[in-house]
Amino acid sequence: MRYLFFFLLVTFSKIAVADTLPSASNVLKEASIKAKKEHKNILLMFTASWCIWCKKMDKSIQDPACKKFFDQNYVVIHLNVQETDEKLEHPGSME
Repeated sequence: MRYLFFFLLVTFSKIAVADTLPSASNVLKEASIKAKKEHKNILLMFTASWCIWCKKMDKSIQDPACKKFFDQNYVVIHLNVQETDEKLEHPGSME
């Protein structure tokens, strides 16, 4: 019974989070404000949970050899697109 409860909790938590993704325009607006304030550029990554290349890019950005460069020069943001379930996408991200 505990396992069923845990499974349902995780499942519904993911659904609740997906339903609350901010719109692409809001994500961009917040990133623009932060980038201007910190005198940085914006690195916008269109990503999907199934995209292996997206995961490799994220891993490369976090690699100690590059992390300092990206942290100093970019506000890195992600917009989810082309998911199997539209609830997992940022509204307006394809536009």
